Parts: sequence; structure tokens; C-alpha cells
Amino acid sequence: ESGMKKLIAIDLDGTLLSPFLSVSSFTKKIIKRLTYEGHVVVLASGRPYRAMKKLYEDLSLSSPLICYNGGYVFIPNLSSFPKLERKFPSSSLKRIALANKNILLSFMAESEDNIYLSKKDDYLDHYFPWKKEKYQIGEMDEIIQEDCYTAIFNCLDKDVTTLQKSLEKEGFLLRHWNGNDYSEAALPNVHKGSALKYILSTLHIDPKDCYAFGDSDNDFEMLSMVAHPFGMKNSKSLLLNENFPQTEKGNDQDGVAYELSKIFHLF
Repeated sequence: ESGMKKLIAIDLDGTLLSPFLSVSSFTKKIIKRLTYEGHVVVLASGRPYRAMKKLYEDLSLSSPLICYNGGYVFIPNLSSFPKLERKFPSSSLKRIALANKNILLSFMAESEDNIYLSKKDDYLDHYFPWKKEKYQIGEMDEIIQEDCYTAIFNCLDKDVTTLQKSLEKEGFLLRHWNGNDYSEAALPNVHKGSALKYILSTLHIDPKDCYAFGDSDNDFEMLSMVAHPFGMKNSKSLLLNENFPQTEKGNDQDGVAYELSKIFHLF
């Protein structure tokens, strides 16, 4: 497809990134080539900006970024692009912390400048790096003093329903992470799809000129709203596997870059 400017939205973990959380030189080459040809490549992740910054720079991007599954959309170093921010009120987070003190093994929340933790959680440092950042540890109902972009919880399976009810009382949804004991709070109608819609309308790009790649349930809304959606070959999401065509190769074989090189004739 040539001539028209296209937007390509790509999830990171399990999609663009290899199982070792890296991108190959082939993938970098394809993304840079698309950008050079005038297309817009949008990284869309549940991660915070600090966990996407290096990749964004390595790929020489200057496009909008979707962080926190749609909670924060902006273009680094371009204040003229109107940011989109959707946060969890601090009062709600404090009530949740207080009500679930006895079941929460771990709770993390963060604002623009601060990271709040109920305890040192090494697993979270993997996706939400906090060790090198400005963080506070303590009773979450006491230390959170501002609205936050994210709220991540760890509790035993038997306690998930209790936590979920507590979140719903505040008007939040609970999203469980695949394959572990963590969940996150989500705001209704805030997801990668709503963020992408915002970007498309701001940049005046039609969804029919849009491609999207993802591997998890949280990519469903984003894939649903574009004309050219792809679930990953390695996806474990039934929702995606039943609704969208799959890439020919998985994230361990540059699946996204391979697909894009075919679509845009970049070989």
C-alpha cells in the first residue's frame, strides 16, 4: 500500500518485543523505514513512559505514545500535541488500600513524578521499573497524595473477587494479568482503543488507514477499531484469536516487522 499516510499501532510485550524484551536490528530497520516514508508508528503499552523511553529513542520515533493502556497519550518533547490524561482519584485509591489491607500482598501506584509502593516488589520492577526512580514505600492509604495513572495489585486468587468488588465500588474495572497473580485497575472506556481514537482524530487519520498489532485481551479495543488488525501468532488470548487474523510469525521471530515488510513491500 503506498501513497497514503498510514498509522501503525503496536503493543510491546508479547508483540513487538521478543521474549527477551528486546527488538532485533531487522525490526528497527523496518520501523525506521516506515517512519522515513511518512507513516506514523505508535507504540501502545500498559507500561509507563520511563519503561518505553529507550525503545522510543532507539527507533528514532517522534510520534504519539500510548502509555498505561491509554491513561496517558503524548508526544515526548512536543508540547504542541495536546496530551490526554485519565487518572485514578487519590481518594479512591486510599479507600481501596484501606479496605483491602489484609488481602493485598503488594500495591503500586504512580503519578507523573512519584511512585508509591506498599513494599519492595522485584517482579514489578520488570515492567514498571521503580528502583532507579523517585519512590516511596509505606501504607498506601497514607502516602498517596495525588491522582495516579496506574494502580497495580497482587493478591491471592481467593481474594480477587473481594478486591474486584472494592474497585467496582469506586467505578473502576479490574484487569487480571495473564499468567500471574497481578491485576490492575482500569477506568471504564479508557483503553488502548480510546487512546488510538484520540490520536486518529487529533492527527486526522482515518481508521481505514490504520494497522494494529497485539497479543493480549487489553489489545482487543485497539484492534477492533482499525481496518487492518493483527493478533500475534504467539497470542494466548482467545478473544484475539477468535476475532482477528494472525501474523505469520510470532514475537520470537520478528512477527510484526515481517508482516509490515510484506504489507508495505519493504523487502
